Amino acid sequence: MAIKQQLEIYHDDQIIRAGRYTNGALKEQRNYEDELKFQESLTQASYNSFITEKTYLATNYLFQDLKNRSTRKEFRPISNFLPATGTTLNQFTKPETDNERKSNILNLGLVNMDGLIKDLRVGFNTRFEKADTDVAGEGYKGGTTFRQAESDQSEYQYAESFSLSYSGLERTTLSYLLELEQRKLNWTELDDIGSYELVSNFGAGATTINRETDIAHNDIINTFQLSTRINDRSKVTAKYKHADKRRKYANLSDNLPTFYPGYMGSSEQIIDQVTLGYHARLTTKWNGGLQYIFEANEQGYARQLDQNGLELMRNGLSGNLTGMLTDKFTLTLT
Repeated sequence: MAIKQQLEIYHDDQIIRAGRYTNGALKEQRNYEDELKFQESLTQASYNSFITEKTYLATNYLFQDLKNRSTRKEFRPISNFLPATGTTLNQFTKPETDNERKSNILNLGLVNMDGLIKDLRVGFNTRFEKADTDVAGEGYKGGTTFRQAESDQSEYQYAESFSLSYSGLERTTLSYLLELEQRKLNWTELDDIGSYELVSNFGAGATTINRETDIAHNDIINTFQLSTRINDRSKVTAKYKHADKRRKYANLSDNLPTFYPGYMGSSEQIIDQVTLGYHARLTTKWNGGLQYIFEANEQGYARQLDQNGLELMRNGLSGNLTGMLTDKFTLTLT
């Protein structure tokens, strides 16, 4: 068993001066004063061992605590060719931030080699993550008007994979991989955007948004692969992948729904991919290969009433050639 602790602390500051010129004359001057402050703590524990003669266990736990206290002040000493004062000069002052993310991650993996059937490798892996992200920032627009923003994300993420690999056939390996991932995210946001330069409120009178959303992900990916050697010099591979990715969005509250004129809603994406490959050793110093990929990608949202908003078909052909021109010079073409 191994335990590892890491701590990183970073503190820096910088000043950025940006000028905008018209016909050679300085029209706008913007100065940004940044104070960068980060602190990250990582605690890791792992255990790896054969639990039987043919079964291997690997476990890992990670705790991460990341803090970000970085701030930025903005001043505009020159505005429309003239020196600025007051609220024009003090674009954003007295900033405070309090951002922190804590996450717990646990991995567990098992591999069985030849334990069930000769030449069969069986693998299982699972991953669990619980993460909480809290973000808060405030400051004064024009030096006098208070502005604030807050956001909170509570996230659970699960991932599982199951694999089979059989090499009992002459010159041939058959493999299968099942990947599952589930994610549940609760997101709340409070943001006063009245001072944003590029913002449209779509007719809403207020400029403070306050909303909460539940987001759920569910992914299922199946992959089948065949790899066979035609002879000692060449190999052919064929792979098929099918992915079903679903996203469910539940808006729990929103004080200004007109800010976003339309919610797309939940979605489903289907991806089918076929890959064919050929690789050969041409001479003792040269080898190369070709690969063809076909992909069909469809995605639709609830707002589209079962109509696909995305329908994509892709064909790709690639090749590579590698060889030694001399004992010290290798050429690669792709």
